[in-house]
Amino acid sequence: MWQGIESGMHVGRSDTPGEIQKKIQRDPDLFLVAEADGRLIGTVIGGFDGRRGMIYHLAVEKKFPRAGHRRNVAFRS
Repeated sequence: MWQGIESGMHVGRSDTPGEIQKKIQRDPDLFLVAEADGRLIGTVIGGFDGRRGMIYHLAVEKKFPRAGHRRNVAFRS
């Protein structure tokens, strides 16, 4: 999903499936997904350095831009 984003997001070497799996195991609460009808339509990866929270990657499928999913995913982050 992240690679399909047109602009504004860089997928780097730490975003490989193996690296993401390590982060999921270490910090599972920093990952959120949005679903509609059992289908993945959005995702966010967060970060926390002990003091500050960050949103690293936020993506919502193009077909759902006006349904409020972007706002909901960002707000729940």
